[in-house]
Amino acid sequence: MKSQNPRRVLLWTTAYADLLTAGPVGGIGVQMMFWAQAFQKSGWNVFSFYAQTKPKECDICTFIKNNEPHSVFFPLHFFVTLWILLKIKPEVVLLRGGKNRNLAFVAFWCKILGIKAVQFFASDVDFVKDYRTLTFAEMINRRMFNWGLKWIKYFVVQNDSQQAQLQKLITTANPIIIPNIWGEVGEANHDEEKVILWVGNTRSLKRPQWVFEIAKDFPEENFVLIGGNADPKVYDECVSLAADSDNVRFLGGLPFSETNEWFSKAKVLLCTSEYEGFPNTFLQAWSNGVPVLSTVNPGNRITDKNLGFVCKDINEFKEMLRAILEKERYSKCQDAINRYFAEAHSLDFNYKKLTSFLGV
Repeated sequence: MKSQNPRRVLLWTTAYADLLTAGPVGGIGVQMMFWAQAFQKSGWNVFSFYAQTKPKECDICTFIKNNEPHSVFFPLHFFVTLWILLKIKPEVVLLRGGKNRNLAFVAFWCKILGIKAVQFFASDVDFVKDYRTLTFAEMINRRMFNWGLKWIKYFVVQNDSQQAQLQKLITTANPIIIPNIWGEVGEANHDEEKVILWVGNTRSLKRPQWVFEIAKDFPEENFVLIGGNADPKVYDECVSLAADSDNVRFLGGLPFSETNEWFSKAKVLLCTSEYEGFPNTFLQAWSNGVPVLSTVNPGNRITDKNLGFVCKDINEFKEMLRAILEKERYSKCQDAINRYFAEAHSLDFNYKKLTSFLGV
């Protein structure tokens, strides 16, 4: 039940609403959902935006229509931003990701109005300042974002590497490290079927094609790929490879709730990306006691905490998959995962860490 004079936090994104209404979405929506849970559980009123479809009644968050002007008139959002902040009167505003051009306007007015604006970083690519490969629109977004960072006082990064990258970008930054958090996602459907799982957007940098090569050496295992059509060329290639495979199923993009059920059916999660920040898929795996075999090792957690294995190429994936499936080693890894997950990614622990950092 909400208190009479609740404090207010605003999640400056439509991604949480999209998660509830539009099916497959990225990590921003998932993480914002969990931060909404954390703040609401501690008595705050939580607000966020929706773009097209308003989510059904939600006890956690109040959704308001996103009134951002068309991109052609985006400078008008300078004034729309002020109107939103004066209307909602949040004490804290949470922002995430590195492509939000509105950060410049939000950060400016939060500074003027004395509102605590918090910028969460997701992927390492959020720190890139090289505009040469970007389209004109992408360049504008990135320049506005980087300009807005100068008005932000509170930063949240996911590991030591991101902390160092941010301090190169903004020498005065003093960020706090909070890896992605995990909260309530509903009951998982623990099925008898056990699969080797890959989940991600089908972009070239994610390298889903590796799974088909790995699977050839494990004909006795069943592999499942889940990923939306982020790159039609890669997506179509996965469809074609799956049609010719006897033990790999490609399910395309699925809603978050359905994807989460596959983690309860998984033996191992594969991550074949060129780079990542701190993938939500790792937390989905570890919340189910599932080891990760990965090309990336955020904060060295996989190796330091015995949460799986790090692999640099397809041959190492094959070698490490054989190793992790050994019964004794698998059991020890699961025990380590359960201990680590309870300590590092709970809502209560990280909510207290963030609010202490903000002084609220």
